[in-house]
Formats: sequence, structure tokens, C-alpha cells
Amino acid sequence: MDLSLLLTIAFGMVSVFAFIYALRESRKAKNAEKRMMEIENAVVSYKYLKEKAYEYYNQGRYEDSLDVFRKYFLDNKDEKEWVDVIVDIYKKETTKIFTKYLMPQDNYPISLLLQVYITNETEFTKLPSYPTIIKKLYEQYKNIFKKDIANITLLLLVFDKKWSEVRTYLQKTPIIINDKETGELYKKFIIGFIDKKDAPPDFPDDIPF
Repeated sequence: MDLSLLLTIAFGMVSVFAFIYALRESRKAKNAEKRMMEIENAVVSYKYLKEKAYEYYNQGRYEDSLDVFRKYFLDNKDEKEWVDVIVDIYKKETTKIFTKYLMPQDNYPISLLLQVYITNETEFTKLPSYPTIIKKLYEQYKNIFKKDIANITLLLLVFDKKWSEVRTYLQKTPIIINDKETGELYKKFIIGFIDKKDAPPDFPDDIPF
């Protein structure tokens, strides 16, 4: 076969392979670009949902905020993200409730909150249960991750006046206040308060029946 013909065929085959390779690489690039756009859009949408949920929350539109937060957390298995949002809203709601009795601050110790509750129990019992938005988000978190956040659980139980559950929870959950020993003494103090609530009333001996 003529050498020039062989070279023509060879170069032709190289050109075909080069074209196929270029086409394949082009498709890869387009797919990668498409994937990057999808990720970028998802991130933008994700960020938008979180901002919108907080916007509704700050406006006092708690039902709307809760609905958007649920969409934001849909299929979200990032526990840190869950905890960050829940703790943030818990702190905000706790400040609203206790600001009448305490100076506003970012994070109240649970021991102080319980002490204020016990001291002002008559007033607190007139309040409704803890705000729904935090209770619903927290319930969803516990169902997904099968764990709880001790301080939040304890305060929600107290506001729901579920005293037997408070007692049980305190008995099985360590609460460290400065040190373990102080925490244990404080737990006994709270359990003593609950025991008094459950005790039958004292009747004078001279009541005629």
C-alpha cells in the first residue's frame, strides 16, 4: 500500500480519536458545570429557606416560621445545623419568658431558670406551655437523632408541669453545675420541691367527719 495513503489513514484515525476524546471531555465539562450549577442553586435555596424562616420568626409569624424551618431541615442529617438553630431559638424564647425576672443575656444557667421558676411558681403556672416552635423543632430533632439536649428537655417538662417525668429525668441525667457534687445537691433540691408538690395535703386532726 502506498505510504502516503497509510499516513493519510493513520492521521485520519488520530483525528477521529482526537475528536471522540474532545467530545467526551466536552461532555464531562458540561456535566460538571451542570452539577456545579445544581449544587449552587441548592445552596442558594437552602440559605434562602433559613433566612426566610428567621425572617418570619422575627416578625412573630411562628407558624409560618415553623413550616419553613421544616422545609429547611427536610432530609437534613447535619446534627450540628439542627442543634445550632434549636439552641438559638430556645435561648431567644427563654430570654422572652424570663426577662421579667432576670437581666437579658444570651445563655441562662439551667439552675438559675429552675430557681426562678420555683420562686415564682404561682405566676409561671398561669403561663401557657413553652412556645410551640421550639417544642416542635426539638421533637423532630429527637425523633431523627435519637438523643436530647438535657437543659431544654428539663425546662420543657417543667413548663408542661410533668413533675413525675421531671423527677425521673433528673434521677437519670447528670446536671453539672460548677462541679458534679454541686450538681447532685441541686438535683436533690429540685426533686425535693417536686416531692412536696406530690405530697397529700395536711389536714388538722380536729376536723369532724
